[in-house]
Amino acid sequence: MGEPKDARQGPEGSTPWRPRQPLRAALGAKVLSVADARKAGVGRGSSSNTGLERPFYGVRQVPPKSPPGGNQAPGGLLDEFQGLRFRQRRRILAYVPRLRPGQAFGPRATALLRGLPLPLRLLRDTTVDVIVPQGSCRPKAAGWQARGVPERHFDLQMVNGVPCTPPELLYCLLARDLSEVDLLAVGDALVTEADNYPNCTWFTALSSVGQLVESANRWSPGTGSARLRRVTPMIRAGVESPYETSMRFHLHESGYPELTLQLSIVHNGVELARADGADLEARILYDFDGDGHRVDKRQFRKDVKRP
Repeated sequence: MGEPKDARQGPEGSTPWRPRQPLRAALGAKVLSVADARKAGVGRGSSSNTGLERPFYGVRQVPPKSPPGGNQAPGGLLDEFQGLRFRQRRRILAYVPRLRPGQAFGPRATALLRGLPLPLRLLRDTTVDVIVPQGSCRPKAAGWQARGVPERHFDLQMVNGVPCTPPELLYCLLARDLSEVDLLAVGDALVTEADNYPNCTWFTALSSVGQLVESANRWSPGTGSARLRRVTPMIRAGVESPYETSMRFHLHESGYPELTLQLSIVHNGVELARADGADLEARILYDFDGDGHRVDKRQFRKDVKRP
């Protein structure tokens, strides 16, 4: 006689029985689709738990333990930027289970994941953008939108296991949505190697001036080509914040000469100061003091005493 059949086993040929487990245990800190949760042995009731977030249809996510309070702390606008970036990155990553082969996060989503500078209006936009090859199916759903990219330009790059828009394609695609100064800030950020760049998540330059120039030339006559032709020649390596880019752009637009970036003033082997920009002929230094120069007492005194 054969061994007695386990009462918990299903009929012959059916899926083996699996013990159910709470969805929170299956999720941990991850995001999970409802279909994957069922495969992991999570019951329908657990998937419908009202304590879980539903960022997109068919996706479940455990709420954060202590979400940033936006602008509750002193420093208002800075805290708002940080809170928006945290929430947007979390929402973008919640869409990963719904990505299909051949799709990648679009330029805005990739810029947020990378920590690239974006204007406040795009940080507040909760829509997750995705790119697909032009001519392929562009799925539509609430909370996200797909953009077709010509096949000769389409490419994707894996960033921490997530398909994203490559830096050069990102730069060209953002030309449709950004002003000239904001697009220049993205270009400067892509080629900088400064480890103190705000929200920096990279350890070396993501691209080079030459690569961006080549990509902008290939992009023509695509959407935003005129803006790319105007902005790309102004990209400079060595910029350490988007505010330095803004200062340099507006000085240039006002007729000031090209500035030398990150100029060190040294006397007897001691660095007295390092200016964000310098007009060597007129002997004028330009600095953009961020909020850190105000709230950091040591930095504030150093700025005041500086010759």
